Amino acid sequence: IGKNTAVGSVTKSAASGKIVTFKKYIGGLVGRNAGSVSYSSSSVTLEGPFSEVNDVSSVGGLIGYQEGGEVAINYFNGSIEVSDFFEYVGGLIGVNAGGMSKLLYSNGDVNGDNDDDTVNGHLGQDGAGGCTNCYFNYDKTGLDEADPAADGGKDLTALKEQATFSGFNFDTAPVDWIIEEGVGAPTLAWESEEEE
Repeated sequence: IGKNTAVGSVTKSAASGKIVTFKKYIGGLVGRNAGSVSYSSSSVTLEGPFSEVNDVSSVGGLIGYQEGGEVAINYFNGSIEVSDFFEYVGGLIGVNAGGMSKLLYSNGDVNGDNDDDTVNGHLGQDGAGGCTNCYFNYDKTGLDEADPAADGGKDLTALKEQATFSGFNFDTAPVDWIIEEGVGAPTLAWESEEEE
């Protein structure tokens, strides 16, 4: 979705495939978001270089540019490989400028050709108070676990453990998430229902 407006809602969606585009804001689910995005996943491959643009540009595994609304109970399991044409690169959200973000995780590869601290496993740039109960696989970002930018960073072993995901509803019906501990990271409960 290119743009999700303040009255828009994206829920129970799963995106896959590859995105190569010349737009300013690129997201695995939504390029620019001001609405609600929930119970969704992205295994999209986002590759670059895309194109040089004249203004701030950002790419995120879920949302390219978050300007409002709520992003909650989603995950990214794809890959991002972009050049320094993109100023901000995040495994979850490229630029978090407004709204609320919570209960998200990324187990995707996140790589950007930037020389500064604008490539992160969760938020490329944060101007809206962070991401509550959000996690990412720091082994897939090139970040050191002790790096301040790696707040919420976990290794793959930790991402296979329910105890890692504070705030995620695995137990109270109707559950949001399911996990086979020691085998894989969480998936959304509705995805398993769709497979049955």
